Amino acid sequence: MPNTEKFTNAVSIDPLSINQNSVTSPAWLLKDNPKALEAIHIEVVWTQTQSLSGGLRVTLSLAGNGKDRDFFTIEGKSPLTKMIYRSDIEAVIQAANGPCLKDPCRLQWTATPATKVTGQAVDVGVMTDQSFTVYVSQFFRMQPPADYAVPA
Repeated sequence: MPNTEKFTNAVSIDPLSINQNSVTSPAWLLKDNPKALEAIHIEVVWTQTQSLSGGLRVTLSLAGNGKDRDFFTIEGKSPLTKMIYRSDIEAVIQAANGPCLKDPCRLQWTATPATKVTGQAVDVGVMTDQSFTVYVSQFFRMQPPADYAVPA
């Protein structure tokens, strides 16, 4: 079984603001040696509570400052899911100058409002107190099943 971290948030984010508000998770350590990491799966779920809101944009990255730390960004309406595998994980670690090789490997995600997910030319909406849950599953020493989904 993978190690799954669960993060639950209630946020106010406004896609019309000039400085878009975002929510960043606390950084967490990988539960094992990064060289044993085969895959990372992320799933973001929420029940839309407002009729004028769009979707979310979520980025998974190595914690800290610097370039080339993003594993991926997903955007849209609930649910959002993405799986990345060892080769992509290693490429990001190397591009970021190997932070997981000399220091503990810490990950984090950031959520921001997603525009243009309603199918309209402009996503004109405000998101207030939108709750969402992020599940991050880490697969060590095993490949994830092709049909993997976060356990209910």
